[in-house]
Amino acid sequence: MKAKGIYFVDVALLLVAVATCLTGVFLHKAGHFNTHEVWHNWAVAHIVSSVLMLLFGALHIYVHLGWYKSLLKGKTKGKSIITLMLSVLFVVVAMTGVVMLAMTFVPNTGVGLWHYVVGIVLSVASIAHIVLRWQQLLKLKSAIR
Repeated sequence: MKAKGIYFVDVALLLVAVATCLTGVFLHKAGHFNTHEVWHNWAVAHIVSSVLMLLFGALHIYVHLGWYKSLLKGKTKGKSIITLMLSVLFVVVAMTGVVMLAMTFVPNTGVGLWHYVVGIVLSVASIAHIVLRWQQLLKLKSAIR
């Protein structure tokens, strides 16, 4: 994929990650303090942003597939533990989110707590990942001009 496409995927993923994180926080807050209608609206927003995050997350992984292939070949020298942790957390949050969506009519399961806690850890790891790669993103932006 050319630099312009990689840059688009990375920026889009950044934006939907922020949207997913914020809608998740507001959804959690709405569950404690608001009406069911407000909670439902935040739930819909969170699901939409999460589906977009899955889409752009998959594209991001595809764009950086060489990194994952090198891991499978045992080439771990110089690999970021944060990126590896982020990948695992992303899968766990996505899986628990899908399970929760499938169990909509089964309230008060432990899956929601797992999704919430791992989602917070994923958010922190995402911030670290973005901070560590911010200069690369800026270089990529400069390269497409």
